[in-house]
Amino acid sequence: MTTLRPIAWLALAFLAVGAFGNSVHAQWLSENFNSLTAGSPLSVGGNCVAVGTAGYATGAAGGGALKITKAAGLAGTEARWSLSDASYSTPRPSGYITFKIQQTPGVTASATGYMTFRLGANDANTLSSGAAAWFEARFFNQPFVSSGVASANANLMTYFGAAGAKIGNYSINNGSAPVKIEIWYNNTSSPMNYTSPATQATVALSANSFVIYAGNALVTAAATGSAIVPSVTTSTGVTATSIGKIGLVVGTSQSCDFIVDDIYVDASAPSGMAIDSQSTSTAQAGYPFSYPITTAGGVATSYSALNLPAYLSLNTTTGVISGTVPLGATTGALSAISLSATGASGTATGSLTLTITASPSAVPSIISAATVSGNLTRAFTYQIAI
Repeated sequence: MTTLRPIAWLALAFLAVGAFGNSVHAQWLSENFNSLTAGSPLSVGGNCVAVGTAGYATGAAGGGALKITKAAGLAGTEARWSLSDASYSTPRPSGYITFKIQQTPGVTASATGYMTFRLGANDANTLSSGAAAWFEARFFNQPFVSSGVASANANLMTYFGAAGAKIGNYSINNGSAPVKIEIWYNNTSSPMNYTSPATQATVALSANSFVIYAGNALVTAAATGSAIVPSVTTSTGVTATSIGKIGLVVGTSQSCDFIVDDIYVDASAPSGMAIDSQSTSTAQAGYPFSYPITTAGGVATSYSALNLPAYLSLNTTTGVISGTVPLGATTGALSAISLSATGASGTATGSLTLTITASPSAVPSIISAATVSGNLTRAFTYQIAI
């Protein structure tokens, strides 16, 4: 057995860092919920430090995403994640946050019930109060409207921190597909550069400010930032100046029903374009199917897909795979579909595993007689047979 001297161990450590480069960096928070099966409760562990009351945070239908749901009148609750660890060992004064959000299909529209995203202090306190947030975004179960957006029909509202004033009313098209939310925040005294999802230009985010985009559209006042509060008041009444957690919160009087996926938080957005749409999806025989290829870190101008079944097609400009699955389609997981997206920054690749499920029931066939006769003034009956 060979014994390495301390200097040799040090040399190996430097070699390891050089060889792996950025691969040794771990994101502050990266959760795709791939292991969360349908109906299973979200568990505390890792960065997840609170999961709310029973039934609030569970696996979405089909698994691989988080369902956040609550009825009005039940006690307020929240799911929270630390941006370092369960001990809140590292404050995060500036950074990048992204997640995807979709309204659960079939949900009842409500102009008053909503779920709130909040950025909170580097401690174990709850985020039940807006006074504890550096800023917040409220998501409503409301249909998308393309014009005339106001408080009564908005499905996204953004707010300044510490229970501050509303910034604006917005409407995002997340009724049938998820919309990507991207946030940059900077609670330091120096500007922070980021790449605008709307223009792909480099923008200097002002000191002590934040900016939010939804589906590549700006949903705060200016690309250079809205003012971030210097401190917040925690649920224990303490004034906090260090950032360290995020939360999805619903108050006692509120109701909501959303699907959340791909939560990612780090010092900056991932560099280079990458396909970030879900790697698994489900389609049902006899019904239409639609799947958008989405990207992060760049804007794609063309798309391709290999190994698509004959009943599906790809719009190479929009990146949407669509079609109607025939009743007789083979069920089960299909062979992996290879995806690519090309833009100014290069080409990104990915894959989609599509599972086909059977139609819920066969279409009935009527076998009773097509023509019958009857007599005037006499009672008439006819039995439809299938």
